[in-house]
Amino acid sequence: STARLKSHPTLSGLSVKELSMKRITASLVAVVAALTFSGCANMSPQQRNTAIGAAVGGVAGSVLTGGSSVGTVGGAAAYNGLNYYILGMVIEKVTGSTLSDVIDTKITTPLGMEHTSFPTTNAFPNPHAQGYTNQTLDESVTAATDWNPSWGGAAGAMISSLDDMRIWVPALAKGDLLADDTQKQRLHTEPLGEGDDNSGYGLGLFNSGGWIGHNGSLPGYKTVSVYLPEKDTTLVVFINTDIDGETDLTSALMVPITKLISPGNVYG
Repeated sequence: STARLKSHPTLSGLSVKELSMKRITASLVAVVAALTFSGCANMSPQQRNTAIGAAVGGVAGSVLTGGSSVGTVGGAAAYNGLNYYILGMVIEKVTGSTLSDVIDTKITTPLGMEHTSFPTTNAFPNPHAQGYTNQTLDESVTAATDWNPSWGGAAGAMISSLDDMRIWVPALAKGDLLADDTQKQRLHTEPLGEGDDNSGYGLGLFNSGGWIGHNGSLPGYKTVSVYLPEKDTTLVVFINTDIDGETDLTSALMVPITKLISPGNVYG
């Protein structure tokens, strides 16, 4: 069964001049890391503007949020997807190909991920899980399965399967498609909260209790896909709702599962 996936990590300080064909695979790995996990569909307009402000920084942030920006580029961590959306446009400009074709050539084909795709419509390969959300005008629960995810662009419009994610996550954590120095930089994480020494965020991935990977959501779906180097263990969990509550993915599944299989490395 396949499911929609999404994510929107931040990649600060990226400019067109810094991108070259020699670095395109590293950029693509970052994009796919974003694409295969979470989303910002649940942001309020103010939260979304704040996130955009964090991405563009400085004056633009002040204009968009009506106040000061989240922080200076390279000086603070803020979680948003605009940088990845722009990065996807840069990749298309540099390569002269669609992002879908480049991801297929550089990422999914080399890794043998036959059931992973970058949709531009609401088409969904069969079989697939029905996804349920309360992101509606009256907050009633409805099926979001046929909603078009293409609005996420390079920040999150992607479909994959459990089997393909079991291929992708170790490759992401080990840097299978990257030079050693590049992967070392990606694995350097910074805490997202004061006093949060058990987790941190790097370039398109996080470390949570020793588990490396990413989480994410789109309306109707949530996913966590992580790898634990100490035990050479991959853990991929999909659920077919993004509604918070008793079935929250982290508290209901990830924490108890990792307490059981890796008590020294609890997720969350």
